[in-house]
Amino acid sequence: MTLRSRAVRRVGLAGVGCAVLGLALVAAPAAAHNELIASNPADKAVLDTAPTDVVLEFDQPVQTEFGLVAVFDATGVHHERGEPQVVGSIVTQALGALGTGAYEISYRVGSADGHPITGTLTFTVASTGSTPEATPKVSSGSAAPSPT
Repeated sequence: MTLRSRAVRRVGLAGVGCAVLGLALVAAPAAAHNELIASNPADKAVLDTAPTDVVLEFDQPVQTEFGLVAVFDATGVHHERGEPQVVGSIVTQALGALGTGAYEISYRVGSADGHPITGTLTFTVASTGSTPEATPKVSSGSAAPSPT
């Protein structure tokens, strides 16, 4: 092997080593970011009973300075009550009374390193079927209309 081919080989190996090191340094911080790992209600859940609060669990402690948890219905009406409560990696947002229908949870909290964590989840409160929306009343002397 000539001196020149050894030099080319060393430069090539050094280049590969730098590339691997560069990728490791870039990937390491991305893996360290905080993320949502669980929620109650779960994303896309269909519930028979309306929840009284929303609970979000992250894989690292969070802070809610400059953060929020909003819960709103299909018409854009907000249903959260008070400020979100944080204990370590758990964020709890109290809710007002919810009726049947679709709801969206939108959150923004800060991770311990200051990066914002944002996301959106949805859930639906299903009708229990115990009370119909509208029941026509029929007077005593008339026959009820037949369904068509």
